[in-house]
Amino acid sequence: MTTRAKPAKSGNPAVRNAARSSKRSAALGPRTPPLAATAPKVAKAPSKATKAATPKAATPKATTPKATTPKAMTPKAMNGPASNTVVSSQRGVATTDFAVRFWGVRGSIPVPGPDTAGIGGNTSCVEIRCGEHIIIFDAGTGLRLLGNSLMRQMPVDVHLFFSHVHWDHIQGFPFFAPAFIPGNRIFMYGGKNVSGTVETALAGQMEMPNFPVHLSMLPAKLAFNDLHEGEVVDIGSGCTVTNAAGNHPGGVYAYRVDYRGKSVIYATDTEHYSIPDPKLVALAKNADVLIFDTMYTPEEYAGVGGMPKTGWGHSHFEAGVALCKAANIKHYVLFHHDPAQTDAMVREKERRTQAIFPSAEAAYEGLTLSL
Repeated sequence: MTTRAKPAKSGNPAVRNAARSSKRSAALGPRTPPLAATAPKVAKAPSKATKAATPKAATPKATTPKATTPKAMTPKAMNGPASNTVVSSQRGVATTDFAVRFWGVRGSIPVPGPDTAGIGGNTSCVEIRCGEHIIIFDAGTGLRLLGNSLMRQMPVDVHLFFSHVHWDHIQGFPFFAPAFIPGNRIFMYGGKNVSGTVETALAGQMEMPNFPVHLSMLPAKLAFNDLHEGEVVDIGSGCTVTNAAGNHPGGVYAYRVDYRGKSVIYATDTEHYSIPDPKLVALAKNADVLIFDTMYTPEEYAGVGGMPKTGWGHSHFEAGVALCKAANIKHYVLFHHDPAQTDAMVREKERRTQAIFPSAEAAYEGLTLSL
């Protein structure tokens, strides 16, 4: 059972209970019973989020909590030097208590078949273990496989963060087996300024005639948390999750997980600027691992031999390398592969990346990183 952080003092206005569900409309059905008051705490960043226009070179302050934030909620590696951790990559085996596993690595739509079997065809889903805490980023079709693996660990507490609520990032949730088991608790988080809340998006895809089981009928206890940009979620045991806004139609959040002086960045479905995005540079500063949207090659992005992809909210591997260098990233993972890219094409994309940033690899289903 997950160890819970102590409730915040009532006098601190910067901290609110992360288990407080967002308001439901009558269309969503009966309210899910609230989770216990010992749920993770969320602190709101004191400065206003910057607008989504082309950023200036100055680093925005919204992604870094002020010193008034409780110590347990301040990412240790945010302003300090990168750790000396060596990232170990292998298939399906974690060798430390801070580990990342990829369950879905594609963008847009699942692509099963012999040409994609090596990399995998499921859409976005990444699991991070911080000791006994289970953190999941996005609920693409890879979430079904992850849910099946969690069935051996019942009951579970799960913290599910959504980058945004486009179809390929939510379509696996109706098939997430732990949600159908009483006694499990699922804390869900998404951005307030992202088009559509997590709750309304999940409920919408589970209404008739789309799906026979409505969100309100799930036996597990659910808590929905709408995050402001820069809020910090204290998962417990020194594990925190911080967010920053990316660049995607309808809005998107990138996330930083800090645990015991090490850190992982999850930044998918975000488009680069003419310079590395200052918000992402600030969020990712000195991180051990960057998981970054590299849906296209530079040629595909520019429209060589096809339609340009500018303004679509995705990026390419050279932009990811620029971010790695600007933020002093130790290890770079190419993620959210285009459904049109075969295994061979993804490996070629990986080879080209390693030629300019050696500590890089393409994500594939089953890849596990141990920090």
